[in-house]
Amino acid sequence: MADDCPNNFDCPRIYDTADGENVIVQGSTVTDPEALERLRMPEHESAVEVPRRLIQGVRPILTIDEFGEWVGRHHTTDLFRLETLSTYASASDDQDFQRYLRGEDAPTAAAKEPWLKRLRADTDAGRRWRKVHLVRGELSDYERYEFEWGFTYTVEAGEDVRILDLAHDDRLAKLGELGDFFVLDGEHVARSRYDDEGRHQGFEILTEPAAHIVAAEFIWDAAEPFTSWWERHRQYHRHAA
Repeated sequence: MADDCPNNFDCPRIYDTADGENVIVQGSTVTDPEALERLRMPEHESAVEVPRRLIQGVRPILTIDEFGEWVGRHHTTDLFRLETLSTYASASDDQDFQRYLRGEDAPTAAAKEPWLKRLRADTDAGRRWRKVHLVRGELSDYERYEFEWGFTYTVEAGEDVRILDLAHDDRLAKLGELGDFFVLDGEHVARSRYDDEGRHQGFEILTEPAAHIVAAEFIWDAAEPFTSWWERHRQYHRHAA
Protein backbone atom coordinates (compact mmCIF):
# COMPACT_ATOMS: atom_id res chain seq x y z
CA MET A 1 0.00 0.00 0.00
CA ALA A 2 1.24 3.51 -0.78
CA ASP A 3 2.16 5.20 2.50
CA ASP A 4 2.33 8.85 1.40
CA CYS A 5 -1.42 9.57 1.38
CA PRO A 6 -2.68 12.10 3.93
CA ASN A 7 -5.99 10.24 4.23
CA ASN A 8 -5.85 6.51 5.07
CA PHE A 9 -9.52 5.91 4.23
CA ASP A 10 -10.29 7.37 0.80
CA CYS A 11 -6.90 8.22 -0.72
CA PRO A 12 -6.05 5.98 -3.73
CA ARG A 13 -3.93 2.99 -2.75
CA ILE A 14 -2.16 0.10 -4.48
CA TYR A 15 -2.13 -3.47 -3.12
CA ASP A 16 -0.18 -6.55 -4.17
CA THR A 17 -2.25 -9.61 -5.05
CA ALA A 18 -1.65 -12.94 -3.33
CA ASP A 19 0.20 -14.39 -6.34
CA GLY A 20 2.41 -11.34 -6.72
CA GLU A 21 1.75 -11.18 -10.46
CA ASN A 22 -0.68 -8.24 -10.43
CA VAL A 23 -1.70 -5.29 -8.28
CA ILE A 24 -5.06 -3.96 -7.17
CA VAL A 25 -5.54 -0.20 -7.58
CA GLN A 26 -8.02 1.86 -5.59
CA GLY A 27 -9.19 5.01 -7.32
CA SER A 28 -12.05 7.14 -8.55
CA THR A 29 -14.19 5.41 -11.19
CA VAL A 30 -13.75 6.91 -14.65
CA THR A 31 -17.09 7.95 -16.17
CA ASP A 32 -15.96 10.46 -18.80
CA PRO A 33 -17.29 9.09 -22.15
CA GLU A 34 -14.36 10.47 -24.18
CA ALA A 35 -11.78 8.87 -21.88
CA LEU A 36 -13.60 5.54 -21.93
CA GLU A 37 -13.80 5.64 -25.72
CA ARG A 38 -10.04 6.16 -25.95
CA LEU A 39 -9.41 3.19 -23.64
CA ARG A 40 -11.63 0.86 -25.72
CA MET A 41 -11.85 -1.63 -22.83
CA PRO A 42 -13.59 -5.02 -22.92
CA GLU A 43 -17.06 -4.99 -21.35
CA HIS A 44 -15.92 -6.96 -18.29
CA GLU A 45 -13.32 -4.32 -17.32
CA SER A 46 -13.62 -0.90 -15.65
CA ALA A 47 -11.24 2.02 -15.20
CA VAL A 48 -10.12 4.04 -12.18
CA GLU A 49 -8.20 7.29 -11.94
CA VAL A 50 -5.27 7.63 -9.53
CA PRO A 51 -2.49 10.20 -9.00
CA ARG A 52 0.47 9.55 -11.29
CA ARG A 53 2.88 9.60 -8.32
CA LEU A 54 1.38 6.33 -7.09
CA ILE A 55 2.36 4.42 -10.23
CA GLN A 56 6.06 3.70 -10.37
CA GLY A 57 7.87 3.23 -13.67
CA VAL A 58 5.01 4.37 -15.93
CA ARG A 59 6.09 6.63 -18.79
CA PRO A 60 3.98 9.76 -19.23
CA ILE A 61 1.49 9.73 -22.10
CA LEU A 62 1.13 13.18 -23.61
CA THR A 63 -1.90 14.63 -25.37
CA ILE A 64 -1.48 16.40 -28.70
CA ASP A 65 -1.35 19.79 -26.97
CA GLU A 66 1.19 18.57 -24.42
CA PHE A 67 3.26 17.04 -27.19
CA GLY A 68 3.25 20.34 -29.05
CA GLU A 69 4.69 22.05 -25.98
CA TRP A 70 7.29 19.28 -25.65
CA VAL A 71 8.35 19.73 -29.27
CA GLY A 72 8.60 23.48 -28.73
CA ARG A 73 11.06 22.91 -25.87
CA HIS A 74 13.26 20.32 -27.58
CA HIS A 75 13.20 21.06 -31.33
CA THR A 76 15.96 23.60 -31.85
CA THR A 77 17.79 22.17 -34.88
CA ASP A 78 16.34 18.86 -36.12
CA LEU A 79 13.16 16.77 -35.88
CA PHE A 80 12.98 13.28 -37.37
CA ARG A 81 9.70 11.39 -37.70
CA LEU A 82 9.08 7.79 -38.74
CA GLU A 83 5.67 6.80 -40.11
CA THR A 84 4.99 3.06 -40.25
CA LEU A 85 1.22 2.76 -40.84
CA SER A 86 -0.51 2.54 -44.20
CA THR A 87 -3.62 4.26 -42.85
CA TYR A 88 -4.15 6.92 -40.18
CA ALA A 89 -7.60 7.72 -38.79
CA SER A 90 -7.29 11.44 -38.13
CA ALA A 91 -10.24 13.75 -37.65
CA SER A 92 -8.09 16.69 -38.77
CA ASP A 93 -7.71 15.40 -42.33
CA ASP A 94 -10.75 13.16 -42.78
CA GLN A 95 -12.63 15.82 -44.75
CA ASP A 96 -9.79 16.29 -47.23
CA PHE A 97 -9.28 12.53 -47.49
CA GLN A 98 -12.92 12.09 -48.48
CA ARG A 99 -12.59 14.93 -51.01
CA TYR A 100 -9.53 13.21 -52.46
CA LEU A 101 -11.41 9.93 -52.82
CA ARG A 102 -14.24 11.77 -54.61
CA GLY A 103 -11.76 13.06 -57.16
CA GLU A 104 -11.76 16.74 -56.22
CA ASP A 105 -8.94 18.95 -57.45
CA ALA A 106 -6.96 20.08 -54.40
CA PRO A 107 -6.84 20.02 -50.59
CA THR A 108 -8.56 22.70 -48.55
CA ALA A 109 -6.13 25.61 -48.52
CA ALA A 110 -7.44 27.10 -45.26
CA ALA A 111 -6.81 23.83 -43.40
CA LYS A 112 -3.37 23.19 -44.88
CA GLU A 113 -1.83 26.66 -44.94
CA PRO A 114 -1.11 27.07 -41.17
CA TRP A 115 1.05 23.94 -41.18
CA LEU A 116 2.84 24.96 -44.37
CA LYS A 117 3.48 28.37 -42.85
CA ARG A 118 4.97 26.70 -39.76
CA LEU A 119 7.29 24.57 -41.93
CA ARG A 120 8.48 27.59 -43.88
CA ALA A 121 9.15 29.60 -40.72
CA ASP A 122 11.02 26.77 -39.00
CA THR A 123 13.08 26.04 -42.11
CA ASP A 124 14.03 29.71 -42.41
CA ALA A 125 15.03 29.69 -38.73
CA GLY A 126 17.25 26.61 -39.16
CA ARG A 127 14.90 24.08 -37.54
CA ARG A 128 14.90 21.07 -39.83
CA TRP A 129 11.88 18.77 -40.28
CA ARG A 130 12.65 15.25 -41.57
CA LYS A 131 10.24 12.39 -42.19
CA VAL A 132 10.48 8.82 -43.47
CA HIS A 133 7.34 6.96 -44.46
CA LEU A 134 7.59 3.18 -44.72
CA VAL A 135 5.71 1.48 -47.53
CA ARG A 136 5.18 -2.20 -48.24
CA GLY A 137 4.69 -2.45 -51.98
CA GLU A 138 1.27 -1.28 -53.20
CA LEU A 139 0.09 2.00 -51.65
CA SER A 140 -3.16 2.21 -49.72
CA ASP A 141 -5.74 4.86 -50.65
CA TYR A 142 -4.69 6.83 -47.59
CA GLU A 143 -1.02 6.73 -48.62
CA ARG A 144 -1.89 7.97 -52.12
CA TYR A 145 -3.78 10.83 -50.49
CA GLU A 146 -0.98 11.57 -48.03
CA PHE A 147 1.67 11.56 -50.74
CA GLU A 148 -0.20 13.64 -53.33
CA TRP A 149 -2.09 16.03 -51.09
CA GLY A 150 0.41 16.02 -48.24
CA PHE A 151 4.03 15.43 -49.09
CA THR A 152 4.04 17.25 -52.43
CA TYR A 153 3.01 20.39 -50.50
CA THR A 154 5.11 19.96 -47.36
CA VAL A 155 8.30 19.22 -49.33
CA GLU A 156 7.80 22.46 -51.22
CA ALA A 157 7.42 24.25 -47.87
CA GLY A 158 10.71 22.86 -46.56
CA GLU A 159 10.02 19.44 -45.04
CA ASP A 160 12.60 16.80 -46.04
CA VAL A 161 10.56 13.63 -46.75
CA ARG A 162 11.88 10.22 -47.77
CA ILE A 163 10.25 6.88 -48.64
CA LEU A 164 11.51 3.42 -47.68
CA ASP A 165 9.89 0.37 -49.28
CA LEU A 166 10.13 -2.74 -47.09
CA ALA A 167 8.46 -5.11 -49.54
CA HIS A 168 11.55 -6.44 -51.25
CA ASP A 169 14.16 -6.53 -48.49
CA ASP A 170 13.71 -8.94 -45.58
CA ARG A 171 16.52 -7.23 -43.68
CA LEU A 172 14.46 -4.06 -43.47
CA ALA A 173 11.11 -5.66 -42.65
CA LYS A 174 11.59 -5.48 -38.87
CA LEU A 175 11.91 -1.70 -39.02
CA GLY A 176 8.14 -1.45 -39.11
CA GLU A 177 8.02 -3.10 -35.68
CA LEU A 178 9.55 0.00 -34.13
CA GLY A 179 6.27 1.85 -34.54
CA ASP A 180 5.92 5.56 -35.22
CA PHE A 181 8.36 7.74 -33.32
CA PHE A 182 10.02 11.15 -33.23
CA VAL A 183 13.65 12.06 -32.52
CA LEU A 184 14.31 15.70 -31.60
CA ASP A 185 17.78 17.21 -31.86
CA GLY A 186 19.27 13.70 -31.95
CA GLU A 187 18.56 13.28 -28.24
CA HIS A 188 14.88 13.23 -27.24
CA VAL A 189 12.52 10.45 -28.40
CA ALA A 190 8.73 10.19 -28.29
CA ARG A 191 6.75 7.22 -29.57
CA SER A 192 3.26 7.66 -31.04
CA ARG A 193 0.62 5.21 -29.89
CA TYR A 194 -2.18 4.07 -32.22
CA ASP A 195 -4.98 1.57 -31.88
CA ASP A 196 -5.63 -1.18 -34.45
CA GLU A 197 -7.66 1.21 -36.62
CA GLY A 198 -4.96 3.89 -36.79
CA ARG A 199 -6.52 6.23 -34.24
CA HIS A 200 -4.00 8.19 -32.23
CA GLN A 201 -3.77 7.31 -28.53
CA GLY A 202 -1.12 9.75 -27.29
CA PHE A 203 2.64 10.21 -27.20
CA GLU A 204 5.02 8.22 -24.98
CA ILE A 205 8.31 9.85 -23.95
CA LEU A 206 11.09 7.25 -23.93
CA THR A 207 13.55 7.35 -21.06
CA GLU A 208 16.06 5.08 -22.83
CA PRO A 209 16.05 6.42 -26.42
CA ALA A 210 19.43 5.22 -27.73
CA ALA A 211 18.10 2.38 -29.93
CA HIS A 212 15.56 4.63 -31.63
CA ILE A 213 18.14 7.35 -32.22
CA VAL A 214 20.46 4.89 -33.98
CA ALA A 215 17.57 3.35 -35.95
CA ALA A 216 16.41 6.77 -37.12
CA GLU A 217 19.67 7.55 -38.88
CA PHE A 218 19.91 4.05 -40.39
CA ILE A 219 16.39 4.41 -41.78
CA TRP A 220 17.13 7.89 -43.06
CA ASP A 221 20.23 6.78 -44.95
CA ALA A 222 18.38 3.79 -46.48
CA ALA A 223 15.37 5.80 -47.69
CA GLU A 224 14.88 7.60 -51.00
CA PRO A 225 13.94 11.29 -51.30
CA PHE A 226 10.21 11.62 -51.83
CA THR A 227 10.45 13.75 -54.98
CA SER A 228 12.41 11.15 -56.95
CA TRP A 229 10.38 8.24 -55.52
CA TRP A 230 7.09 9.92 -56.45
CA GLU A 231 8.31 10.70 -59.95
CA ARG A 232 9.27 7.04 -60.49
CA HIS A 233 5.87 5.83 -59.28
CA ARG A 234 3.54 7.79 -61.49
CA GLN A 235 0.98 4.98 -61.43
CA TYR A 236 -0.15 6.37 -58.08
CA HIS A 237 -0.72 9.89 -59.40
CA ARG A 238 -4.36 10.83 -59.63
CA HIS A 239 -4.30 11.51 -63.38
CA ALA A 240 -2.94 7.97 -63.92
CA ALA A 241 -5.37 6.21 -61.57
